Amino acid sequence: MTAAAVEFDRISMRFGAKTALDEVSLSVPEGAFVVLLGPSGGGKTTLLNILGGFLEPTAGRILIKGEDVTQMPPAKRPTTTVFQDYALFPHMTVGGNVAFGLKMRGIAKAERGPRVAAALEMVGLGDTAARRTHELSGGQRQRIALARSLVVEPSVLLLDEPLGALDLKLRRQMQDELKAIQRRVGTTFVHVTHDQDEAMAIADRIVVLNQGRIEDMGPPERIYLRPASRFTATFMGESNLIDGRVRAADHGKVAVETALGIFSVSGEATPDTAVVLSLRPEHLHSETAPGRQALGPAEVTETGFFGTHHLCGFRLAGQDTPMKARLPQKEIYRSGQALTFHLDPDDLVLLKR
Repeated sequence: MTAAAVEFDRISMRFGAKTALDEVSLSVPEGAFVVLLGPSGGGKTTLLNILGGFLEPTAGRILIKGEDVTQMPPAKRPTTTVFQDYALFPHMTVGGNVAFGLKMRGIAKAERGPRVAAALEMVGLGDTAARRTHELSGGQRQRIALARSLVVEPSVLLLDEPLGALDLKLRRQMQDELKAIQRRVGTTFVHVTHDQDEAMAIADRIVVLNQGRIEDMGPPERIYLRPASRFTATFMGESNLIDGRVRAADHGKVAVETALGIFSVSGEATPDTAVVLSLRPEHLHSETAPGRQALGPAEVTETGFFGTHHLCGFRLAGQDTPMKARLPQKEIYRSGQALTFHLDPDDLVLLKR
């Protein structure tokens, strides 16, 4: 079993009457790339700041590699932080910025030079040591901040929305670089973001926080395809929610009656229980195929082209609830057009209300 790099043990945080975190317990495996994801006010940044020592929890403990660091000041913890605004020193060279943490730790000058050079090479900026930070692009400055944090060899690297200030193209590039660097160095990364696409692109494990509690956690594929809660289903991309009631349950299969028909889905539920089925827009199809179930006639209400696909809004005959389908590039429909959608019942996810 992989050892835990970090243990959050029943962490609570209150600011006056407001509860920011409510008994959060979480284990971060050694060498993992974990993303704390959630809406503003969900508790993700508060949890990161507690891990870094910038906040002391109202209750609970923080352990790093088995050591209780709850009362330990930030400078003494085996962590470093990369911030969104880079926090570089403008009066220093790039090399001076990267060497700063080593100098503060009393590392001899003769040793600092090679370690700085190696850190800059690691982030692809080996030829910039003598330059000033204002001469570099936003992406380069973010990589310098990353090199400065990693050069001191922390047990855990904390990343506080480090890509939020970058434009979309550069953010996508930096996501790839962050993931590659993390795999290369093997350091445990704990990364905060509110960007669902970013979380899925870089994380080994996603922790979804909402109103100070963990809603869901697991690999990106499971979080997206089999969300554990209604909140996760709607927060992690778009989802059609279908109300239903369990009519029968047997051996991990549940028959759910809805206004759209009766569907046999995987899961556990008690008969006559009200449930919700979640269906991703890309799991609706305009063509039939073996195993697919028709939803009946529908009318297109709106369409949008997103390069890789068309997003099609529609209403089923006799239903008021709007739904969405993500259709291939070459399937072009117009508002008012009639068509029939199909789905594979295996793509339906059973959620408790």
